[in-house]
Amino acid sequence: MNAGLGSRLAGLLLSLMLLPGCAGYHLRGAQALSSHYPELRLENPDTPLGAALARQLNMAGVRLNGGEQAPRLHVLKAGFQRKVLSLDSRGRVSEFLLVYRVRFQLRAPGRHWPEREIRLERAFNFDDDQILGKFRQERLMREEMIRDAASRVLEALIYLPPPENTQPEPGHATEKHG
Repeated sequence: MNAGLGSRLAGLLLSLMLLPGCAGYHLRGAQALSSHYPELRLENPDTPLGAALARQLNMAGVRLNGGEQAPRLHVLKAGFQRKVLSLDSRGRVSEFLLVYRVRFQLRAPGRHWPEREIRLERAFNFDDDQILGKFRQERLMREEMIRDAASRVLEALIYLPPPENTQPEPGHATEKHG
């Protein structure tokens, strides 16, 4: 296969992977999410992950920046790590593993949910002869992983109990209506 055809195939595959997000794709369980959490406060909205979460929460019908009693979604930690998978015959890196970890927690006044972690991994080949293209490929891969992580955070929220079913935080009294 010649290099031009390989580049076009890679571009086509990347376009097909990005198409669902651009075509108005809606998150599975969006209705369940908005019924559990009609409003949320999103902490850290000015990060790439925060922006992806905001877009997907809006698509799911969740109102952002609700009142003080609205549950708050905290991204406690999010970061990439690069690991060397293999070296070529000259001892240069030929394959990396890109790992993206996100730790988050949902909190509400007097209530808490357990911390959750999502880990995504992608392997990619690295060729010193095509260094500019590989940096672009890695940037696109990171953007895709951020969108995937946002989707997984929202999917995890669907399976958390709604606010009225959560356990009170230690030291907080709960009201009982009789």
